[in-house]
Amino acid sequence: MLLFSLVNSHVIGYNQLMKPKGDFLMPSIKPISDLRNYTQVLKEVDSVSRVYLTRNGQGAYAIMSIEELDELDRIKAASMIVSDLRRAKARADREGWISDDEMQEIMEN
Repeated sequence: MLLFSLVNSHVIGYNQLMKPKGDFLMPSIKPISDLRNYTQVLKEVDSVSRVYLTRNGQGAYAIMSIEELDELDRIKAASMIVSDLRRAKARADREGWISDDEMQEIMEN
């Protein structure tokens, strides 16, 4: 499990980031001072639950599982690929497409 700085402390509304409490989901938000008993805090972290840590009442850090971090990395990589493909298509639409034969010739050289 890793400790990460929160870019944005708006955590309410992300169902996958919250833990069930009764019939609804509640985020696990704790003051950073709770890390004195870090073993207990880490027990609340699993592949779908993060623990958010606050400093002076403001979101400061999130603790998440390695599995969740890996999934977020895969999503980020896929998003970057889609973005690159959109830019490439827009450029090809603007500047023109090349034929398969022209592409084969470029790749052979």
